[in-house]
Amino acid sequence: MKKLVTWISKGSQQFRSKFSLEWRPLGRLYGLVSQAARSGSSGIQPSSWSWDVIKGFLDKSSQLVLGLFKKPKTNKEYTQQVGVPPGRIERFNQKYLKLPQPFASFLKPLLITASLIAAYAVLGFYIVPAVLKSKIPSIIQEQTGRKASVTNIEFNPFKLFASIQGFKIQEKDGKPFVGFDNFNVDINVFQSIKQLALVFDEIALNKPTVHIAKLKDGKFNFDDMAKPKKKEEPKEPDDGKMFPLNIVKLSIKEGKLTWDDKHFAKSVSEEIVPINLNVSNLSTEANAVGKLDFNLVLKSGGKLDWKASVGVNPLFSEGGIKLDKVQLQKVIALGLSDTATFDLQGHELFNLDYKVGQDKKDLKVTIRKTKFELKDFQFADNSASKNLLKMPTFAIEADATVTVAKNNLDVVIKKAKLDSRDLQFSNKAPDPISVTVPYFTHETDVTVKQTKDGLKVAANKATIALKNLLLNGLNQQSAEVKIPELTLETAYQLDVTEKTKDIHVSHGKFNFHDLHLAEKGENATLVKIPAFGLS
Repeated sequence: MKKLVTWISKGSQQFRSKFSLEWRPLGRLYGLVSQAARSGSSGIQPSSWSWDVIKGFLDKSSQLVLGLFKKPKTNKEYTQQVGVPPGRIERFNQKYLKLPQPFASFLKPLLITASLIAAYAVLGFYIVPAVLKSKIPSIIQEQTGRKASVTNIEFNPFKLFASIQGFKIQEKDGKPFVGFDNFNVDINVFQSIKQLALVFDEIALNKPTVHIAKLKDGKFNFDDMAKPKKKEEPKEPDDGKMFPLNIVKLSIKEGKLTWDDKHFAKSVSEEIVPINLNVSNLSTEANAVGKLDFNLVLKSGGKLDWKASVGVNPLFSEGGIKLDKVQLQKVIALGLSDTATFDLQGHELFNLDYKVGQDKKDLKVTIRKTKFELKDFQFADNSASKNLLKMPTFAIEADATVTVAKNNLDVVIKKAKLDSRDLQFSNKAPDPISVTVPYFTHETDVTVKQTKDGLKVAANKATIALKNLLLNGLNQQSAEVKIPELTLETAYQLDVTEKTKDIHVSHGKFNFHDLHLAEKGENATLVKIPAFGLS
């Protein structure tokens, strides 16, 4: 850059010496621009830039430019002040450029425009990035008490493209708190004018990192950064109109979130990496629909994948969410490390197809093809009885519609199904029992209504089916019960208010076949019921 400025300076000197233009106002403006460029590229370091430097530069530039538009002085006055004969620009034009009228009259405005563009370029390419690089860390430290740094800032004033690289904020102990490799913003000026909206071609954040920690005293590592809130002034009434905004591409790539919890007796930690987000065609235009793709991976195991169509005017989202292979023992360690009185093992699979939108003024959520599944599930409590529950597979499937309106909540669940295979329960109580259920299902349709008067839960038809039930431990472990098949059908309604709790059961049916009660280890049959039904 320094060589480029030197070449321009020498060229301008040769130009003036050869043609003797000596147009002093423009010469001064050019000299100021050249000096600023040379200083920005070599002499002046980013730390020495200040708002006073920019202000002085702009003041001098404006005075010079305005002086060029003042009424021209008479030949006599001009000759006395400048000391050169008038009409050099005209003679230069006649001898070399040979621009006819009225084009010759545009020569002076053209030179003024070129000088303004040069000043704007120097300001945008060099001065603004240097000042921001110097000021951003000091402002952050003043506001948060944390040290910050920026490796580089780039700005293209013609394309309106900005880039911040190597941004970091440290903890009080010097460890990384927040940072990113680079943050790019690209504004499309032409489309912004065409659409009468602020149009971003791209907003991209690459490799952001965040470290969140809960300290031994229960406070978070960012609590000291928050300042007391000032008293809010009354806001002007909102007209309900959204600011016209269009983001063609919004992305977060290879993000990393680190969580440390030190307030437990045994510290726990987790890393979420990578975190990726891609949003396209996000707009505040009415009924505009964009695309969202979000995914993350837990270091301990587990992955979240979310794909959807989204809109903001009105609020709208439709898509699918999948959460797979999350380790239950890690969830308990993160949430209930010291307080948990039980232990969980296994991993889960969660699938959800949904639609969220505004129905008039009500929020409506429709859930389709929902499935929650546990694999190799094991529950063990820490009590003296040592209760233990094992299920190799456990699944819940349902379709639901949720409507939220002011203080009312309506939930309609259709085709809800609970399915379990090879359920085993045992304990180590003084009189231990064990239960084995190779097959268990529960199906129902449920309606839930929450109003200001209370809660109503209704199941039109609920069925429970068990096969090959085996129960050991009755009569001081001397008897066992076998039921090859058992079914229960019923309809019920639960009404809960502040004063009463009512439950109504109707259309109940209870059936089982071939119940067998016998002494354990002996051939003596105590009770045998081929069939039993109750309505």
